[in-house]
Amino acid sequence: MTSAVCAKAGARVTDPDLRLTAYVFERMFGEAPDGLRHVPGALTLLGGGEGHALTVGLRWGVTVALAPGSTDLHSMNHHSDRYTDARGEPPDWAAPALRALAAHEVGGARMVVNRELPIETGLLNGGETYCAVSQALHDLYGTEASADGDSTFRLGHLTALHARPGQALLLRGGAVEQLPCDLAKAGLRLLVMDLGVDRTLRVVHGRLLALTAAAALRAGDLAAFGALLSAGHVRGEFAFDLALDTACGAGALGGLAIGRCVVALAPVRVVPQIRKSVQTMLHGLGERPPRFLTAVPSGPRT
Repeated sequence: MTSAVCAKAGARVTDPDLRLTAYVFERMFGEAPDGLRHVPGALTLLGGGEGHALTVGLRWGVTVALAPGSTDLHSMNHHSDRYTDARGEPPDWAAPALRALAAHEVGGARMVVNRELPIETGLLNGGETYCAVSQALHDLYGTEASADGDSTFRLGHLTALHARPGQALLLRGGAVEQLPCDLAKAGLRLLVMDLGVDRTLRVVHGRLLALTAAAALRAGDLAAFGALLSAGHVRGEFAFDLALDTACGAGALGGLAIGRCVVALAPVRVVPQIRKSVQTMLHGLGERPPRFLTAVPSGPRT
């Protein structure tokens, strides 16, 4: 399987998640994919209004395997879902892929889509799927296409396209500035806490907060950066406020609610204590116990 994927996709595939997506494609369609792409997830930390935002790439993004043919889309996250030309309204996971096919003016494709974070977290917005499909189509056909749609979708696409390890992105309209954000070197992590609470917060901050946080990153002041994250947190949802206050009380430098999660900037050494404290304080508040991921700014995998 691996050698066939490498030969047809044009590159040596080393990442196990990419190989898994290629394997699922081969099982579905009886041959290896011609295109295989992964893009990072887009985490908008601050901003989002007027096209200004401070974002980072997450390791968990979207992987797409595809080949030419009549439109036949499968999701590794929704196993019973399948979208073909013969069906009506596409499911939400398929819509960004279909937009990419239309933008590249490609008649159709056979495709497997793997979104690596549950949609319930509210962290991936579809721009990543569009980016992954668009890049795979470019590899095959040499075509180019930009992302249209609402500002949130464009932010996801631009972040997935430009994210690199150890960097944050300041997005201003179509302009992209890469900023130093080497959390691993500084002994810090972004602790993503999915609280298990049935609330999804869509908060859009003004551009000033994103620009101020970008200045802190340019200066290498990660403590100030953490405080600015807390300045962007909109209080009023008890579980989110409690999780953030608990995390900061256990040593986090700051944080805020994003989607259905709270994201805290924390020293690696205090992450275990934060996890324990948040689990204790939120016991019984959600549909299930909180789940945790630790992350640093990341780029695409191969």
